[in-house]
Amino acid sequence: MKTTSAIAKKSQVETLAKLYLESAPAEISEATISELCDWLWGEFQSTPLNLEFSWYERYNNAAEMFTDIKQSHLWVSAENYVRHNDGN
Repeated sequence: MKTTSAIAKKSQVETLAKLYLESAPAEISEATISELCDWLWGEFQSTPLNLEFSWYERYNNAAEMFTDIKQSHLWVSAENYVRHNDGN
C-alpha cells in the first residue's frame, strides 16, 4: 500500500513531466539567467563529488558512471560548458 506522501510525490512528478513535455518554452530575462548561473555554480562547488572536465572521457553506460560516483568521482563533458561564438 502506498503512503499518501508517495502518492503526492508521484502526482507532482507526473505534473512536472507533463509541463515539461507539453508547455511552450519560457522566455527568461538576462538577470534571471545570471542569477540561475550563480546558483548553479554554488551548487556545483558544494557537491561532494570530485568533478573533472574532459573533452574525451565518456561513460558507456550507467554502471560505469555509478562506479565512479561510489568512489566520489565523476567525469563531466567539457563540450557542454563551452559558449560558442557564432559572430552575433
